Amino acid sequence: MTFTEFLLANGDGNLANYLETVNAIEPIPDAFFNPLYEKLKMYYVTGGMPESVKMWTEARDVEAMQEAPSGIIGAYERDFAKHPNISEFPKISMIWKSIPSQLARENKKLSTKQSKKGRGPVNTRMPCSGW
Repeated sequence: MTFTEFLLANGDGNLANYLETVNAIEPIPDAFFNPLYEKLKMYYVTGGMPESVKMWTEARDVEAMQEAPSGIIGAYERDFAKHPNISEFPKISMIWKSIPSQLARENKKLSTKQSKKGRGPVNTRMPCSGW
């Protein structure tokens, strides 16, 4: 979801309307800045993912909202086992789990070699081209 869609889903149509009127880079009045800033932080927490946003807007429950991305990530991981040769699953899983730590580095390039530190390079002959 875009930030504007998040605002609308959250019942903040007035803030979404204000953003649509902004057409120049200039300071935002405090009456809009402070609520927008708070909503932007919540947007980041939800990741803009529709299921997370729905959980947040319906229940205002951070714990329930955080379960939605966990479920999506789990579904991705389970999906890995369906496509390649099953013997490749541990390698794919290892690469998948290494992505967050690799993205946290200053050099944000993904490397399959970094997925299995200290144990030599990972066999990258997988159906996922471009890795």
